[in-house]
This record gives sequence, C-alpha cells and structure tokens, in this order.
Amino acid sequence: MCAELIVVKGVGVAEAARAAVLSAKNNLVDGVAVGGGDGTVSTVAGVLAGTGIRLGVIPLGTLNHFAKDLAIPIDIEEAVGVIAVGCVREVDVAEVNGKVFVNNSSVGIYPYMVTDRDRQEKGSGRSRWSAMALAAFRMLRRLPLRRLTIFADGRTETCRGAMRDFG
Repeated sequence: MCAELIVVKGVGVAEAARAAVLSAKNNLVDGVAVGGGDGTVSTVAGVLAGTGIRLGVIPLGTLNHFAKDLAIPIDIEEAVGVIAVGCVREVDVAEVNGKVFVNNSSVGIYPYMVTDRDRQEKGSGRSRWSAMALAAFRMLRRLPLRRLTIFADGRTETCRGAMRDFG
C-alpha cells in the first residue's frame, strides 16, 4: 500500500478532492484521506458524497467534532492506523443552501461568531479562544430576531431566532 501526500489550503482543498475523484474513477486511487478540521473534512466529504469513494479522516483541527463523533483517534499516527486497516463506516450527509455538511450546520449567532473570530485571528493576531470570547461579547450586545424557513422531508417549518449579518 502506498499513499501520495498533497498539501493544499483554502479553495485548493475542493479542487484537490475533485482531482482525487477523477483518479478514483480511473482506478488510480482506492480512497481519499484528508487531514484538517471539520471545515476541511466537510469540504472534501461534500465533493466525495454520492461517489462511493472512501474518505479517511486525520483530525488536525481545533475541535474535530466529526472525528470525535466517529471515535477516530485524535493522535495522528493512530488515526492513520485506522485508515490503513480499512475501518469503514457509512455516514449521513445533508445539504443546506447547496453546501454539503457531515456533522452539523449552524444558523444564527454561532456562524457569525466564527466569522468574526476568524477575521480577528487574521487581522489582530489574537488567539482563537480570545477572539471567540470577543466575538461572543459582540454578538450578545445586539441580538436581532430573524425569520428562518426550513424545508425538510416534504415539510416546511418557519422559526424566529437571533441572527446577525456582518454585512
């Protein structure tokens, strides 16, 4: 068994996953492993969804919710070992506004807090946790209510909740 390591960032992740799908369709690869956090894993899973191509996960993110949900070891060598022995599980995927996700999709305050946190990390150099604390404080100052309509399983549900646009 051999593996090819490709290091990509940002939009390159989806492009690399699409290239891996083509390689798998040409019987050049048996599966795809991704190292990253929940966002990176979800991006690759979204590309692979419905293709039958196996996805291995090496948890390299901050929280690694998806890996933890599947009891994938957080230790890199142990996670690679799980992939190497071919431990396979089927997981459900879902879609929100055309974007596939594998472990959760958030609406309302939390995604805006994450956006603000990321902006602070890049702009001011704050640590992830201090940036998130400041983002939470900013969000709690103003909590406008918005309407959200959910369409699922042939049903429609309208909710009101605290959601904020950063513009």
